[in-house]
Amino acid sequence: MSECITTAFGVDRKEWSQLICTFQDLSAEDFKDTYLDEVKERKMSMDLDPTLLFLDVLYIRKLLSVETNPPVDIIFETGCCEALIKIASTSTNDKLVMEALWAVTNLASGAAEHTALVVQLGGIECFAKNLLTATDDDVFEQATWGLGNICGDGARLRDLVLATEIPALAYERFQAAIKTGKVNVQRNFIWMVSNMCRSKPPPPLEVILPLIPVVQLAVEGCDEEVVSDAFWALSFISDGSCDRGEYLLSHFPDLVSVLSRALSKSAITTTTSSAVFKAIVKTIGNLLTGSDQQTQMVLDHGVLDNFPVLLNHPDRSIRKEACWSLSNIAAGTPDQVRFILEPSIILPLQRCCSDTAVQVHKEAFWVIANATGSAAVEAVDVFVQYGMMEDLYDGLFLFDTKVIRIALEALDNVLGSIPKTNGRWPMVEHLVQEG
Repeated sequence: MSECITTAFGVDRKEWSQLICTFQDLSAEDFKDTYLDEVKERKMSMDLDPTLLFLDVLYIRKLLSVETNPPVDIIFETGCCEALIKIASTSTNDKLVMEALWAVTNLASGAAEHTALVVQLGGIECFAKNLLTATDDDVFEQATWGLGNICGDGARLRDLVLATEIPALAYERFQAAIKTGKVNVQRNFIWMVSNMCRSKPPPPLEVILPLIPVVQLAVEGCDEEVVSDAFWALSFISDGSCDRGEYLLSHFPDLVSVLSRALSKSAITTTTSSAVFKAIVKTIGNLLTGSDQQTQMVLDHGVLDNFPVLLNHPDRSIRKEACWSLSNIAAGTPDQVRFILEPSIILPLQRCCSDTAVQVHKEAFWVIANATGSAAVEAVDVFVQYGMMEDLYDGLFLFDTKVIRIALEALDNVLGSIPKTNGRWPMVEHLVQEG
């Protein structure tokens, strides 16, 4: 064995023979102070003694795993990143490849300029090759993790990942992840798929089409993190123009049924995380921004049956998303507006109008503004009955110009309906006189 190895920790050959069995459990501090200089000099060449090369890669990975100020810039400056990518791309030693990928993943998960450097040096191609060909579970998971980090850094890098063979083979590889029986492997894979669908501008629908079957499979899973990220992927795909929701529904015909079942299940399960709730409601809200026919499809599946739970949810972001979804319904046909005029919806919606969170009562005000514009007298009758005119009036005195504007729009709709009411809204007339 090389003298360099025996002196790596300042110990003799006899001690080293005992140490080599456990060096994976060591921290970077266990290496001697000059070891990084030795790694720089050796340049992690593939011609090195395999054990020494493994130790060098392990050491770099340990350095990059420290919580405070890992020497990322030094690793790039010394050419170690390029060497790590070459090792991960060409070695047949799964343990060595995994350590190299881990180190590169740490480099790619730092600042945006570091992620860009990893990509420039061939990081995407390296991760993709291992994701598509790995037979070792750890290598497969690490490659997935690395690509997920890169995709999450913005639309430009996301599109570079989407330009690989990964989308076309994603379904096959997710099935392989399921077969491992390891939930972390599945979680990382769906997280990566979710990141491949996110960021603005959104990816072209035809590019992410092969990912939809992967998400379909994942939303029916048992692990909450897998299901949550799958629903987030659906929310990213459906976000934006109306045609995105239509496209998703055309390739996932059972989507509304799946969303309805998932929402019902989450509503009766007290342990469901806010992330799952929010992803489901966000996807529903996106679909409700589509055509009247699309909105009706969602309503016909009884999705609103569980909205009282959402409107009363302790997480304000969920209450906000629920009110936003209702505001989309309120912008529909008069018949669709009637769905939200039921007491089970109006009571918690009225509480949202006076919510302490500005973003919640702003979206609740939009429900009133849209509904009074669509269904006019009928909607205003209900809102007056439940005291929501006073909430709008109070909204005029908040220090938020957006809330004031929405409240004014809703009140303007209400006032425009007065001639049709034969004076049956004394409270509205009172507010007008006070104004």
